[in-house]
Amino acid sequence: MIGTHTTPGGNPFNKTIAYITYGHFSLGAGMRFDQYIKGALETWLEDNVLYLVLNQKWKHQLELTCAKPTNQEPCARLFPIYVQCTEGYYGASPCCKMEQGLLQMWEHHGTYDWYVYQDDDMYLRTDYLETFLAPLPSPQHEPIMLSSKPPRNLGVTWMKDPEKNSNCSTGLDFQYPWGQPAMYSKAALNIIVNGFRNQAMTQICKTFGITHDVGNPIMHWMYILPEVQLPRIPNLDPEYYGKPGGVSHLLGVHGFLSPKYKERKSRTAYEIHAILRNMTFPPPPYQYKWLRPKGFLTTDTYKTYGNASDWVDEWHNMPVSDCQQWKKETVVSPVDTDVLVKDTPTTTPIPSNKSIAYITYGYLKPGSEPRFEMFIKGALETWLQGNDLYYVLNLQFQEKLESICMQEGYQEICSRLYPIYVQCTERYYGASPCCKMEQGLLKMIQEHDNYEWYVYQDDDMYIRTDYLEEFVKPLPSHEAMVLTAKPTRELGHTWDGDHRLRNNCSSHVDFKYPWGQPIIYSKPALQEVSNGFAL
Repeated sequence: MIGTHTTPGGNPFNKTIAYITYGHFSLGAGMRFDQYIKGALETWLEDNVLYLVLNQKWKHQLELTCAKPTNQEPCARLFPIYVQCTEGYYGASPCCKMEQGLLQMWEHHGTYDWYVYQDDDMYLRTDYLETFLAPLPSPQHEPIMLSSKPPRNLGVTWMKDPEKNSNCSTGLDFQYPWGQPAMYSKAALNIIVNGFRNQAMTQICKTFGITHDVGNPIMHWMYILPEVQLPRIPNLDPEYYGKPGGVSHLLGVHGFLSPKYKERKSRTAYEIHAILRNMTFPPPPYQYKWLRPKGFLTTDTYKTYGNASDWVDEWHNMPVSDCQQWKKETVVSPVDTDVLVKDTPTTTPIPSNKSIAYITYGYLKPGSEPRFEMFIKGALETWLQGNDLYYVLNLQFQEKLESICMQEGYQEICSRLYPIYVQCTERYYGASPCCKMEQGLLKMIQEHDNYEWYVYQDDDMYIRTDYLEEFVKPLPSHEAMVLTAKPTRELGHTWDGDHRLRNNCSSHVDFKYPWGQPIIYSKPALQEVSNGFAL
């Protein structure tokens, strides 16, 4: 029988997390049921239930499948959510199933704290998810989205066809993580449920020409839902993922038994279960990384209709042009400096109680690992022993940094390394390091204003911290001042021997200033120049 394990209130087993997937019973789908639905219920959901969003026309087929003796036990923990949608693999069909399925979950199974919606070919580590969720604010009152992916541009599909992408702005406030799986706190689902009632997902998917896991980030972004990223670890199963050292999603595996991943071996849920259930995951405390993009507030849709959370009886669909209003080269939109990717140490200690913050910048392009080891690891193991380092890094290298920091020999030093993610062009010279400096220092004064002094330097610089600490003690740190270790020189004077690269500014003493390497700001000085950084 289907769904015979139940309790009052629509919450079988009295769990705090509801797991929801969708499926179909078109020709040949019986094998898919055995591989994915039954496979999930007999492995990662062996002590849980699964809600299956299914078109009403497949009800009889599901009942016949579950009547088989070998399927009766897992089917007792399977709860169908019947909907009326078109049937298709991509586009409006899965978007319709997601919105109708989650709407019914809210209306008939609203006693859960968290709601996890994923494709049927996804294996999840429920033990890790439950451990990670425990310290978060009350899901009954705090709207929170969870993700195991970094932010990316809105409307970007996994397809290589550029015509399938929306070419939205690359500004950080126009980015949101991929919605697979989509994990909602109860308060978050309560906010967007009116959107589901008004077919918001289906409209978004049709307008952008995308499917559910690319469409739901746009909807979440329009609702300005705060999002938390789960920490990840290096891939512990390189044979499966096709390359050693890659970053796997500790939360689970997506796409098993899928022929589109040619580098992967076809493994069943049972084979994956045998591997992943023995993998350890980092114990708490965790560092919770929050994303609060507000790019929607700059769109014409918002200016015309206001907050999406106030749209009760009608969904005001956003045209693609609203996400394209900033040129593709745009790095920071006007609201980026308000709240962006924010490292919130909810349950981890704040950096060492020092009066001086040390900040550097870097990059992690392929082949740059030796530089990281020589300079970043080298600094933390020598002149920064007993200290912390803030590391300004392009957001695109977040996965790479996390992969490096989980390798043997790096975990101790990485516990003192605090990434400051920015979005700049990637170059060795010119605008790129200038952008990293201004975005990095702007975030420092906004998010780490507990220091008296801020030292910004290249990653290949060794500093005598003991001497610096003694030198600044008598200085009035409440005054705006900049410290340097170099004499004054003409403005615009480069280190290059080619005089053509010099601005040939006046040599008068009033037109000279010391070289800015390292540059050391008192807190009031950094506060003064931060307005310039913001612009």
